[in-house]
Amino acid sequence: MTEVAEERLEPRRDRINPRVVKIKMSKWAKKRKKHRDFPQPTKNFRRSMVMLN
Repeated sequence: MTEVAEERLEPRRDRINPRVVKIKMSKWAKKRKKHRDFPQPTKNFRRSMVMLN
């Protein structure tokens, strides 16, 4: 115990970001069963691209 008490820690730096509780809710809807078998694109990549000027 004496050896542990002799060790001194340097003062800590101030935090840049405060500690906060993460928000559990999301603004996005939860993924449901209806989203699992979503239809895949029928066009290939080149045909689906649109060039804008």
